[in-house]
Amino acid sequence: MAQDALIDPEGAKLAASLVPIYESLAHHRLFALPQGSAPEYGRPITDLTRDDVCGCYFADDGGAVNAEQCEPIKKSGSERHAKLGILRIVDYDRLRRSALPNPDAHKEMAVTSALGMVERNKRLELQTAMRVAVSDPHLVLLAPSPVAERVMGSSIGKVEGGRRPWDTCDMVLGDHTFVPPAALNGFIARALLYAAQAYKVDVGYPLGTLMKVSADNPATPWEMARNILINRYQRPYKLNPFIPVPEGLPKRATAR
Repeated sequence: MAQDALIDPEGAKLAASLVPIYESLAHHRLFALPQGSAPEYGRPITDLTRDDVCGCYFADDGGAVNAEQCEPIKKSGSERHAKLGILRIVDYDRLRRSALPNPDAHKEMAVTSALGMVERNKRLELQTAMRVAVSDPHLVLLAPSPVAERVMGSSIGKVEGGRRPWDTCDMVLGDHTFVPPAALNGFIARALLYAAQAYKVDVGYPLGTLMKVSADNPATPWEMARNILINRYQRPYKLNPFIPVPEGLPKRATAR
């Protein structure tokens, strides 16, 4: 299990697939950019993808723009980290195991070993379901690669004695847990509610508590637009039904 938690083969692919959606959101000014954030040189800021956690900028190939201005990348000291990654709201291992027919029986086994105990046709069905779950864009946030790698295998939760390792990222890290920026509380609550409904994941929080957090932190125009664009361009993913659709736009589809 420890090995499973340290890999995320879908991560880079998923980050790259979200770049066009984020560039569209930026181009149409559907979310507010912080004051004074435009770089002194390079491409116009409205043509770039801005990550959700640290506010760094990335081009359409997922590479960092003005990487020296992105604190986590700068501190990493490695060009390998000058790229976009994902931060999972529901960790990779938990999502995969939610598709197993009897996860408790296999909790000490690697997922590939557990699937080997299943009849072939059912195994192919489960593999497809797991691939869909771990590639679901509703369940991730964009983050610089050093941040994504640092929290891989960790879960969102209360942090005791945590710390903020990056000056520009309002995120606290603890032992196998992390707390994203408070501005994302509503977004994360709605993502966890979606995970519980769409994939039957035990998200670790009472659903009533998540509903209250969602109500106390209404969806922003950026979040609503993101939801719609995922539904339109990231098939087979439907709308997150816990995110309202703006007035005048049709409710095309919701989570299964």
